[in-house]
Amino acid sequence: MPMDMVCNTIVSEEIAYGCSGIGTAIMANDLAETPLILCGNDDVKKRFLTRMTEEPLVASYAVTESIAGSDVAGIKTKCEKKGDEYVINGSKMWITNAGYANWFFVLARSDPDPKTPPGKAFTAFAVEGDTPGITRGKKEINLGQRCSDTRGVTFEDVRVPAANVIGAPGEGFKVAMKTFDKTRPLVAALATGLAARCLDEAAKYALERKTFGTHIANHQAIQFILADMAVNVELARLMTYRSAHETIFVLFVSTKRQTVCHYAPCEQVSFLLAASIFTAPANEYSSNQWKVTEHESVVVDSLDTLHFRCFIVFRWKVYVVLDSGPSVNETPKKQWFAVEVESRRDALE
Repeated sequence: MPMDMVCNTIVSEEIAYGCSGIGTAIMANDLAETPLILCGNDDVKKRFLTRMTEEPLVASYAVTESIAGSDVAGIKTKCEKKGDEYVINGSKMWITNAGYANWFFVLARSDPDPKTPPGKAFTAFAVEGDTPGITRGKKEINLGQRCSDTRGVTFEDVRVPAANVIGAPGEGFKVAMKTFDKTRPLVAALATGLAARCLDEAAKYALERKTFGTHIANHQAIQFILADMAVNVELARLMTYRSAHETIFVLFVSTKRQTVCHYAPCEQVSFLLAASIFTAPANEYSSNQWKVTEHESVVVDSLDTLHFRCFIVFRWKVYVVLDSGPSVNETPKKQWFAVEVESRRDALE
């Protein structure tokens, strides 16, 4: 059944409510396919998109690098045209689905002149995953969303047919920007679903925990927190749906409005996460507790979702399950570490 962006957004929100890691893994396919849908020619669409509807395959959007996330114009991966091929060299980082991708959308600098405007300096490609010269790195151990496969990818003298160029040569930056405008509602939907889960987990516990002879849900201070959370979830949801609606019915999508609608739900996750911690049981954050609770799983997934927000500033204590590597005569075991997070970083795409 064909689905427009609004339907896709609603589905993404519901998936993220259950597990934002699974939602991210699924959304990565949309991110990789959208450039081809928007700017690819019929031949590229047939060769790369048809298979995605015939088999359970995944693809990756390989743009981010260790020194360039939201600063797409700062990427260093380069490509050089040789005859009917392009040769790609460089490294990408934090690429979702990279370990299992059947093919990659890759952005590389095709004009070495640093004075060339970004709109003319980059070329986009669809690259087969089994092309010689591609090396997939180890799976990164994320703070949250661990079921989402995240890795680095290295391209060493990777030869790609010129027929695999997406859009016109030199216009890859424009292709990437158009893709972001079209897919921002999906990121917002993941944040909205996770925010709704924070609210429900907090409300559930507020009806279980008792202090001073009554459930904490009966205390006005907790009611204020839950009410603010509920309002912010609805605000995030409405902004997300408006953003999705605009990608369908507005001829020229406003990057400014899409960015606002993308930022706001991610901002709400930070608010709802902090608020839900206030209502959470203290023993969930005890250093001698070994079981991963529902609330804690939502907490660490929320922190990972915050990476999608531009210039994040957050600081609070969380307890994270880390897998320690095996030592001599010792099997791997799970340990708890109290981690005080204080971070400012650009958003990942």
